[in-house]
Amino acid sequence: MNPMKKNPKMTMMKTTMKRPDKILVLSNWFEIQWLDQGASDATKSFGTCNTNTQVITISCGMKPTLIADTFLHELIHALCWQMDIPHNLDGITEENICRRISTGLTAVWVSNPEAFRWWASLLTDTPAVQH
Repeated sequence: MNPMKKNPKMTMMKTTMKRPDKILVLSNWFEIQWLDQGASDATKSFGTCNTNTQVITISCGMKPTLIADTFLHELIHALCWQMDIPHNLDGITEENICRRISTGLTAVWVSNPEAFRWWASLLTDTPAVQH
């Protein structure tokens, strides 16, 4: 069962920042292409990660939490390629691993936004708020 379906807060999120058009994954830059609903319907997927061309595509015609999940999913594919993680681990495919990790992390993030703001502050120049 998809844990995001249980949490009504996930459908209330708003996007406030500009979408990235590229992202550095370890040592390789990936272009990010944002597809409109018609283009994503043609591919029959929410997103793709092409490691040959280093292009990630993501459908824009989805709810914000599904866009976030798909973005993370495709980044995990890019990391698997960069880190030479096998496409099949004990019978579990890379696709299945990416889906489980991205959906799980997205659900935890939505349920605990303050914890992830704190985590992000550890990686930036902005000091974390201490409690």
